[in-house]
Amino acid sequence: MKKRILFMTESLGIGGAQKIIVFVANQAIQAGYDVTLMAMQPDTNIFKIDSNIKVITPSILTDNKKIAIFEKVRFFRKILSSTKFDCIINFPISQTSFLALLGNKIPLLTSERGAPSMYPFIGKMVMKYMFSKSKLVGFQTSMAQDYYTQLSKSKTFVIPNPVFFDQSGQDKIFKRQDVISVGRFDPVKKFDNLIQSFIELHDDFPDERLVIYGDGPQRDLLEKMIADANAQNYIKLPGKIKITPDFYNQAKIFVLSSQYEGIPNTLLEALSTGTPVVATDCEPGGARFLTKNGTVGGPVVPFNDVQTLRNSLYHSLHHYDEALKIGELGKYVNQEFAPDIIAKKWLDEIERFVEGA
Repeated sequence: MKKRILFMTESLGIGGAQKIIVFVANQAIQAGYDVTLMAMQPDTNIFKIDSNIKVITPSILTDNKKIAIFEKVRFFRKILSSTKFDCIINFPISQTSFLALLGNKIPLLTSERGAPSMYPFIGKMVMKYMFSKSKLVGFQTSMAQDYYTQLSKSKTFVIPNPVFFDQSGQDKIFKRQDVISVGRFDPVKKFDNLIQSFIELHDDFPDERLVIYGDGPQRDLLEKMIADANAQNYIKLPGKIKITPDFYNQAKIFVLSSQYEGIPNTLLEALSTGTPVVATDCEPGGARFLTKNGTVGGPVVPFNDVQTLRNSLYHSLHHYDEALKIGELGKYVNQEFAPDIIAKKWLDEIERFVEGA
């Protein structure tokens, strides 16, 4: 009889964790498990979900956030009481999933997707509780795994994210034009530092442009920075864009300026195309891990150091042939993080989890 697995996530909207849990759920259904995927937030599904997976989302009729959380928790508990699952896989860990799983007796696998030090005190307590109730805990990096010293290594595993890009067009010739970055306009992405660095570079490279794709709560602040420096002609915030290999292949340099990341998907994608990168040493060390301490793809610099970020960009632009050679080395990720390799790692852990449930 097929084992029934409930995959539980916060939403099926935009997000790295959401992308990976759909990927893992798709692998599980193809491996012969009975899979239900539940999202606590009734967002539009933007990822391709196997048609054999049962997808459940609550209908929330209130704009009151506290009442909405209560309704989500009640909805989830109703699902659990009406359907027998053999085990639950939950990530990312959230306040809603914590409340929904309080007192849960069904075997649980959780996966920590961020930087451990970014969580406030309450968040750390939630994480500790969820880990204590989990039979297995997954991490994206060994650095994050090592942070939680209270967990036995036999109870944990490390699986990085896969590279999803189809590289069939990688032999095309592209004109590399702009320095780019991409992400949610959120304080932890530190786009203000990147903009300030580029403003300071302008006199040395007046023909270069910085283009940051994305949107979010800091848009007004970033636009004001650009306007105050009269930088509208060479720093652009065009909004969201569909990310493809060509997006990176047409970039001169990709910059990751974040303070916190797990495995930075955008950095992984840039490396896969051989695009030169400059990355901050974001916690808990994903950029350092992917670039092999700055020896492939491009340099890794302190996360909140505008001057060093500026100097690294200056060096990469001034010695661009050298940057291209180092960027080419980043293509190693296409072999090490290929979807079939990462899928097998996840299926091995799911089998270990389910058999021990």
